[in-house]
Amino acid sequence: MVYASSLVARSLNRLNLLGLFRVGYKLNILNHVFKIPIIENKEGLIYHLGVGEPYLLQVFRHLYEVKNYTFLDAGVNFGQTLLKIKAVDSDAAYIGFEPSGLCSYYTSHLIKVNKISNAKLIRCALSNNTGVLTLHAQSEGDTRATIIENSIELEEDIYQELVPVVPLDSLISIITEAGKDIILKIDVEGAEWLVLQGALQFIEGYRPIIVFENLPCQEDIDKKEQQKAITDFFNQIKYKLHVIDEGKSNLEKVSAIDNKEDYLKTNYLAVPEEQTSQFQMLT
Repeated sequence: MVYASSLVARSLNRLNLLGLFRVGYKLNILNHVFKIPIIENKEGLIYHLGVGEPYLLQVFRHLYEVKNYTFLDAGVNFGQTLLKIKAVDSDAAYIGFEPSGLCSYYTSHLIKVNKISNAKLIRCALSNNTGVLTLHAQSEGDTRATIIENSIELEEDIYQELVPVVPLDSLISIITEAGKDIILKIDVEGAEWLVLQGALQFIEGYRPIIVFENLPCQEDIDKKEQQKAITDFFNQIKYKLHVIDEGKSNLEKVSAIDNKEDYLKTNYLAVPEEQTSQFQMLT
């Protein structure tokens, strides 16, 4: 495969010529250049054309300036966060959890072509119980795919895939070791409360920094109740909440998750009370 600029890849796509060539492109993140493969059905074309959520990248950069973290990534998608972490620290230990067959395949290929070391993938979704659930999506590889039934419109629920689900607590012995500092990122399209419920033992024992997405609730009563449950969860285990404001490029302390409609404030940072001092420069 030839790796050209993103401009060349986009131009070939507009001319409907991309399928005639084995062309990838290159992405520069913090002066680290990554090869971005484009596979069948043009998968990989759009998700790496730029660096999404740039302030989140700066948060990761600050964290790794302080400590050498192990990064656990619940919801790998096409490896967007993987590349951010490896741009910040190429030696960082990374373990990703991804239920989608296509996303897992693509990210494995991304790791291979870039010769990324110390990165592992586990093909499963994290939840509160062990079992098999249906992954609902608009298409194979849809980054909005979710294990939450009835959470997307019926007419958009076109692609389903049976996937294994496991609680993080059941994986403690194989994903980390005592004494390690850990960042847990949760981006699972509405299933974050299930992930947290299945990780209580892990969180209480390892006190990781947790970055999680929680989408605006609009007028959804169930979503509002979930936001309150997550807020109460972190209060009970003595974590402080911050919202990442991508619009203002800053970190704001909040007492509760209460986002009704702002899509620039969907990422949150939960920090153990005993570790909050290192975030003062970001707030």
